[in-house]
Amino acid sequence: MVNSIFELSLHINLELIELPVRSNVNMALLFCRRSFGLLLRSSKPSPVLTRCMSEDMARSADPKDDKKSGLVKSKETGAHLEGSWTVDIGDQDEAVHLWKYPGGYPILNKATEIYRTDKEFIDFRLNRNKMLRSRKNQILLAFSFWGEIKPRSDKNIYELRSYTLKPGTMIEWGNNWARGIKYRQEKNEAVAGFFNQIGELYTAYHLWGE
Repeated sequence: MVNSIFELSLHINLELIELPVRSNVNMALLFCRRSFGLLLRSSKPSPVLTRCMSEDMARSADPKDDKKSGLVKSKETGAHLEGSWTVDIGDQDEAVHLWKYPGGYPILNKATEIYRTDKEFIDFRLNRNKMLRSRKNQILLAFSFWGEIKPRSDKNIYELRSYTLKPGTMIEWGNNWARGIKYRQEKNEAVAGFFNQIGELYTAYHLWGE
């Protein structure tokens, strides 16, 4: 069985449209801000990077992503958009997109070839790049113990944490979290967990939902 791979795409926009955050997610934002503040007050360099993100802002604030999602589907690239967010706490004016490639690298290679040669995609990229200050992609594999990403009916606030690990400790990290994740499942907080295959090595990503 071929495992799926994922692409985490980080886009820093020139300016994203500011939309009001709904009142029923304010408590989740406060919790995320508190966690972020603890990292900022630390006197030591932290190997942890936290982003607090809103899914209900992403599609309105980053309309170009909706167009790309439609192109990806119409061109039968095999890719699937798992989630799209904008950042509330962390790097501002940032949109985060998570793409899934069922079937692994052959599907990624097929999608990449279409993305680079199809005229509609080329035109899309030219227009999109005018909005960006920078962009960065990572190719990820999912931790097997985390399970599949499940759709959520309500709007949520998400916390994306990235951890820079010491070389050689990824297996130990996974084994510890395989035992410990059950303590974060009571309120259905755990969304997804990944580690890098291409990009910044020795990096793990945990995505939590509130």
